[in-house]
Amino acid sequence: LQAKSLQIFNFEVKAGCAEGFSGSPSVEVCTAQGEAFKVSGCSKTVSCQSPVDQRGYAVTETNKEVKEFKVEATCASGYYGEASVTPCAEGNMPYVLDGCKFKKSCKAPKDSEGYEVTETNMELHKFAVTATCGKGFTGKAKVTPCTDNSQEYRLSGCKAIAVCQSPKDTKGYVV
Repeated sequence: LQAKSLQIFNFEVKAGCAEGFSGSPSVEVCTAQGEAFKVSGCSKTVSCQSPVDQRGYAVTETNKEVKEFKVEATCASGYYGEASVTPCAEGNMPYVLDGCKFKKSCKAPKDSEGYEVTETNMELHKFAVTATCGKGFTGKAKVTPCTDNSQEYRLSGCKAIAVCQSPKDTKGYVV
């Protein structure tokens, strides 16, 4: 409070909200000698806490007060999805981060003999790997994604074409 004059006819008092309080303060002059003037408009600030685990999110906290809550998030590098921030339901509770998932990626198999492989995207949620049978192989190539991070994807469906060998003795024959 900043009081320049407490006289009823020349009343001039300015008020602001104290630390830990927020709102639009107002001051009302008293109506009789000895009465207290009235202050109103400030209430205890209710703020959210930052969540302990923010793994997978890039967070920008502008205002954690519930009334003027402004916290933004995006998925951090190595994560994908649509990040969302939900304010806390009660003061001194953490706000909620949701929507980002860890990017799991497959690895190429160590042995891809018999296959011609095209790797467009190795991330499991966008997996795009195609294969055909290579030269000297036949069948219908199939690519099966890995089931967990850093595992190899599987190639199947191609078999080596059986080839006969020429006999060692071809004397008297045109082969």
